Amino acid sequence: RDPTCKSALIAHSPTLASSWARTIRRVIEGHPEMGLTIAADSKALSEWETTQGGSVTARSTGESIVGRGFNILIIDDVVRDFAAAHSEVNRRSTWEWWTANAYTRLEPPFIVLAVGTRWHEDDFIGRLLSNEHEGDPRDWEVISFPALAESADVLGRAEGEPLLSPLNARETPEQA
Repeated sequence: RDPTCKSALIAHSPTLASSWARTIRRVIEGHPEMGLTIAADSKALSEWETTQGGSVTARSTGESIVGRGFNILIIDDVVRDFAAAHSEVNRRSTWEWWTANAYTRLEPPFIVLAVGTRWHEDDFIGRLLSNEHEGDPRDWEVISFPALAESADVLGRAEGEPLLSPLNARETPEQA
């Protein structure tokens, strides 16, 4: 909603990140009442600017974001799967990307949203919340959606009720 914000969308896959940028661009183009205008010379779907100086950049953790700064950083599913999460090399590489690249690109005021499936206690989100790694875990607010609801579920589910997919309206609790 702020046409001056510089945003980055990061995922494990450049295709996934680019699809989000494309979706955001379509929403903006389809809703001129929002007051956002995409610059006429911004043709790329994975990197574009507003006429007011804001931008959206979509990358994977393996792609460069050097030379850019961001006010909003959305990190979603930087850990590809169970196997990647259980690879010490992959966990270290992802953490080094965060500390040496992504974190250093934040421009105040900024916000970081890290979303992902927890595959390992020492995965990216685990390290953000750990006292054993760089950073202060108290800087993060945790919102958790467990597969099976626990007591005081944030979504109001009964204890033991499964998390249903928002992408599949026909999914039954048994399928979930």
